[in-house]
Amino acid sequence: MVYTIDEIKAKIEPIAKRYNVSKVYLFGSYARGEEDENSDIDIALELGDITKFMDVYGHLSTIFSGNVDILLVSDLLSPKTNIGSLVKKNFLNDRVLIYQKLEEAMVENLVNNPRMRDITEYNEVTQNAIKESLEKYKTEGITKSSESIDNYFERMVRENTK
Repeated sequence: MVYTIDEIKAKIEPIAKRYNVSKVYLFGSYARGEEDENSDIDIALELGDITKFMDVYGHLSTIFSGNVDILLVSDLLSPKTNIGSLVKKNFLNDRVLIYQKLEEAMVENLVNNPRMRDITEYNEVTQNAIKESLEKYKTEGITKSSESIDNYFERMVRENTK
């Protein structure tokens, strides 16, 4: 039987959630859009608890009537495993992310979001300005300072954002 990627996703998602799978990739002929009646479904898992691998494997194998190959991403990326170079190459070139745990997707979105990088940069500049102003007031004392805390803070932020 030939499945669509959406059908594969729909069958995998409840199992991935049940076993706390971080990510599921499809690779090989299905990922390339070259599947036919003789194609197996090549799947790679990022699984936090590898002791659950056989459970996941059993469920997916049953759902897809044994017409599935399931590997761990860590094994595919490790130079120490016996997985063939063609399989590794197919994974690296063809992989399609078909499931990702919600929490991880949110974190990746935040980390890769340009606005978050800007906020992070601004926070670093702000922290540096605060540290410098505290050092100045520690050494000179607040009453000896020639500028107010607010003016000094604003100047430091301006200087550090150039």
